[in-house]
Amino acid sequence: MQKRYSFLSLIFTLTFFIGACSKQTAPGAGGGEREAVVQAAEALPVLSGQLSIQGGVSEVQVNLPVTFNIVASGGSSFRFVRSDNGSTILFTTSAAYTKSFTTVGVRSEAGVLQSLDASGIVVESITLSTPPFNVVAAPPIILSCSSLSATPTLVSVTSDANGRPVQPVTFQFKASTNEGAYLKSLETLSGVPIQVGYIYPSLQMSHLFYGTLQEFGLQTVKATFTNYDNEIAICQTNIEIRPIPVVTPPPRCTASASPKQVVEGQPFSVYVNATIGGPVSEIIVDGTKLAPGITSTSLQKPVGSYTIGVLVNGPGGSGSCNTNLVQVVPVSPQNPPACNFSMTRYPLQPLPVGASLLLSLTLNAGSTIPDSVLIDGVEAAKNPNYINRWDRTINFPNPGTFVIEGRATNSLGTGICWSNPISVSVAPILPTCTLTLSAPSAVEGYPITATLVHTNSAISGSANSATIAYAGSIRQTAYPYPSYSQTFIVKYPSSLVSGTVQTPAGVGSCLASFTPISGCSGLRLGGGCWYLGAYGQSCNSVCAFRGGYNPSDALYAHSQPTCTQVMTAFRVPNPYASVNPSKASGLSCFFYADTNSAWLHPAAYPTGSAYYPSARRACSCNL
Repeated sequence: MQKRYSFLSLIFTLTFFIGACSKQTAPGAGGGEREAVVQAAEALPVLSGQLSIQGGVSEVQVNLPVTFNIVASGGSSFRFVRSDNGSTILFTTSAAYTKSFTTVGVRSEAGVLQSLDASGIVVESITLSTPPFNVVAAPPIILSCSSLSATPTLVSVTSDANGRPVQPVTFQFKASTNEGAYLKSLETLSGVPIQVGYIYPSLQMSHLFYGTLQEFGLQTVKATFTNYDNEIAICQTNIEIRPIPVVTPPPRCTASASPKQVVEGQPFSVYVNATIGGPVSEIIVDGTKLAPGITSTSLQKPVGSYTIGVLVNGPGGSGSCNTNLVQVVPVSPQNPPACNFSMTRYPLQPLPVGASLLLSLTLNAGSTIPDSVLIDGVEAAKNPNYINRWDRTINFPNPGTFVIEGRATNSLGTGICWSNPISVSVAPILPTCTLTLSAPSAVEGYPITATLVHTNSAISGSANSATIAYAGSIRQTAYPYPSYSQTFIVKYPSSLVSGTVQTPAGVGSCLASFTPISGCSGLRLGGGCWYLGAYGQSCNSVCAFRGGYNPSDALYAHSQPTCTQVMTAFRVPNPYASVNPSKASGLSCFFYADTNSAWLHPAAYPTGSAYYPSARRACSCNL
């Protein structure tokens, strides 16, 4: 039983003692007063309270906070004085305080509970204590990994010839462990190792690292962490590399018919060129499917004019084209031959002395077939591609003006025709040319074909060379005959194509233009299309599905002012480029996470393959 010290109890005792020692009186003469005092003392509340551990536990862990609860009754205001440090707690009905223990062993918490009157004077006090409890050592911490995440989680890249990604894909990984650890290994769940760019060897609880993988599909990545106690913790996350679907272009075709005019009952040939587009599985000419590998056929038609339609089908779809006009004329055996002259190229300027010119004699519609055809008195050669045409090349060794006679003869008579006047001069004639383009407009990064024709080769002589130039690229060939074609990749905003043809007499030039369409979804700077890569990403990876890396345009950002301009356009923090003049990393212009600012490494030209885990490169792509 705990001992209590009560001021009210003292009053009661003194009152009882005085009453007992006083002179005995008759009932009703003072006895009632003593009875009232006794009753009042017995009605006063008695202080009581309890000190306990929250939760009623009998065991607590060293160095962890423990909460103690105090409950009191027998008064309206209380104070608890802790035995361990003398601190006091004032309360009305209950209170709590927290402390921790630094050593193990059996403990008991204690203190003095006091009831207070309205003036704060102690009325009564009792001692409170908890039952004994054990303070035990903390259990050992076991290494664990709470999270692993990847950025990005999904990447699409093109495939190589073996069906694998064209290059490794870099992912950024973040992980957390419950105590200091370092990354031991990174691999897929199937055991394929993932190359890690850099591992910080010091013990950390928050981990940032980069890994590269070159495998298509959904992969579960397993990161294994360890510490100096050789404990192991494993985290997993999912990443996926998908192949970019290969789009098969539709087939395209061109077609021609020869000869352009035939007599009724005679066949003409149709030739198909189906190599200018996507792959072709079948060719259909005038409704008839050709055998595999066959690209030409012969047709017969009644009298009339025809344009023969061609359909080509393939994995990428269908395409169609038409031949030139073919005329089928009726047979008129009553008419003698009638002819006219044509020249392969009509000489707008005088021919130089010694030049040659191809002249062709053509029968008029309805003429009968001659037995003999003479051009300038010499038997002409039958053109195998035309049923009604004969050719002869004539050389002009002397200056002057010449009209050439043609004669077509059979049993019904002779038809005579003459050429236009042909002027031959000793003065040299400069070459002329034309340029034609495969399309009036083209998208940046896609091909466009330019074809140059030496238009006056018959009178200016054969060309020694020809060039076609576009957007700084010049292509040259020797002896272009009859035409010269080159295909260029469209560079926005360049629209002009130029050509030259050269003969011993001099150089002729020609121009053509088209409408370029921008294909860039990044930033247009210095003629290039710019993108800011992810951390640890090479420019080859950034540009993999943007037309490829453009090393020529990349040189634009290879100086401090232009690198600063590019980084300012990307709105990165601290875009002013710091320069490390001796660093030859191939990164060129990049944003560096460790300093949160832009940097330039000018000692080596930028390369598409260079990367660094904490660097975001400025990359110039073709699209």
